[in-house]
Amino acid sequence: MGFEQYGADLKLSYSFSESWEAAVNADVSHFNASTPGTTDAPMLEMDQYITRGVTSAMVSNKYDKASGRISVYCNFGRHKINDGYAEKDGAPQMRLFRSKDALTGVSAYETISFFEGNKTAFGLDYQNIYGRAYYTSRETGEVLETQNKQSGRVKNDEVGAYVDFNQTIAELLTVDAGVRFDHHSVSGWQVVPQTGVTFRPVADGALKAMVSKGFRNPTMREMYLYPPSNTELEAESMMNYEVSWHQKLRQVRYGLNIFFIDADNIIQTVNKQNVNTGEAQNAGAEFEVSTTLALSEAVRLDISTNHSFLHMENHLVGAPEYKGYVGASARIAPQGRKASWEAGATLTQVCDLFSEVGANESRETFSLLGLNASCELKGRVTLWVKGENLLSQEYEINKGYPMPKATAIGGVRLKF
Repeated sequence: MGFEQYGADLKLSYSFSESWEAAVNADVSHFNASTPGTTDAPMLEMDQYITRGVTSAMVSNKYDKASGRISVYCNFGRHKINDGYAEKDGAPQMRLFRSKDALTGVSAYETISFFEGNKTAFGLDYQNIYGRAYYTSRETGEVLETQNKQSGRVKNDEVGAYVDFNQTIAELLTVDAGVRFDHHSVSGWQVVPQTGVTFRPVADGALKAMVSKGFRNPTMREMYLYPPSNTELEAESMMNYEVSWHQKLRQVRYGLNIFFIDADNIIQTVNKQNVNTGEAQNAGAEFEVSTTLALSEAVRLDISTNHSFLHMENHLVGAPEYKGYVGASARIAPQGRKASWEAGATLTQVCDLFSEVGANESRETFSLLGLNASCELKGRVTLWVKGENLLSQEYEINKGYPMPKATAIGGVRLKF
């Protein structure tokens, strides 16, 4: 696989007064990438040429009991893709897939404190979603006529309004409740509620409980492009139930999180057509511990570990049933010296990751060891080196695409 990227960004800000500020951001990047296909079906000339950019302008205010922001933004992209051909018995493509997209929107919100411990936010959002997909001749560049929904153009609008109420009582209890009303020009109305409670019975400890709803509108490709497309798709929705406990005991921080997800109208391809397949339920737990130890005035040691367990009613590609992580890093910064050093090691264990689901279900189990080190000279020059998968494990996240074995990379960072 080959990859190269370059880009530029611009950031400007200006303060009108102590309460008002304006900012403008712009970023554009371009990357070229090539994919060799799967190990079972190698491909040639699977090349991508992609330009993405984002621009935004905002005006914000901040007072004692109120703060807010109005933002205007545009996220856009241009893509040219060669679908490639089979290494064995294939022929080069005579056309290129092209697409353009733009997401333009306006967002405004204001947060007001009506009384002590209160924050109430009101907001409005609007988005215009544009996309066009087509093919051009590789030789002449002219737009080609296509069949089977290989080309398309769409413009959709989405508008939303929300209110969120947050109240803290005597620093012991915080109640949060909100609702969002969202309307998409294709999938219609969605009402998205959420509520949560945070209880602090001891110092540096918090028990949180939350119920929230999420949703995802179908994409342009799922609704309009290629034979699996279906213009009757409904938005995916999900209810999330979560309880967590986090606490700090001297230098040790730990947390436990238990969750249950009840999803509806999941979009999948069945019998060569995109359809809403119904419900899916997942449940899991996460546990984390971290600490920072000052071994001396010049030496600091950070240690952390986290573990997650996931039970899936319907298996998902790239999702493991267990993932564990242990990491440690040390920083040495002697006083009076012009150099400081950092070194670290990580170990990740993944069990029963689904690289393929369905009739040919496949699972992966592997361990990943990583090492890194850096040296900062006079606060301006940093030399660094990093190694990944140093145990040279063979594994796949997506079937047919083996991940790299042991790799190492190094470089220099400069500060001016």
